[in-house]
Amino acid sequence: MKADQAVEHSEGTMRGLVLMESLTDGQLPMPMPAVMVRRYPHLLGGTLPVQIAELAVTRHRVLAVAMQVAQVLLPKRFYAHFLDDERMYVAFPNCVVVIGRDDPASADTARAVGALFDIPAVQMRFEEMFVNDHPDSPRAEAA
Repeated sequence: MKADQAVEHSEGTMRGLVLMESLTDGQLPMPMPAVMVRRYPHLLGGTLPVQIAELAVTRHRVLAVAMQVAQVLLPKRFYAHFLDDERMYVAFPNCVVVIGRDDPASADTARAVGALFDIPAVQMRFEEMFVNDHPDSPRAEAA
């Protein structure tokens, strides 16, 4: 294992969720220092079928990856997010907002930014996303 790999491993990874339909050309920007974990279908808001790309990215590269994704997001209605147990990076078109799990004001700030991009509040339940990837899905609300 190279020294750089040892640093990456010791710092851990964060999960990223990106809607493929939210990207300007429907593709992740490449090259990108992240690993595709899987792709799966989801009904956004329980009605809109989308494909989600789940990524793994090291903590020390997550801000760069989030900004790389932010630069290719459609200008309205979409965001991507990267998280671990304590922190979430929300990529909006051309900007990134950081949310602390124990900092409700940071989630409020992210929702205010998301509103500028016409994102419905029900799709920005950031506090719940630390526990449930898709709190806006009908299955999540029924649970």
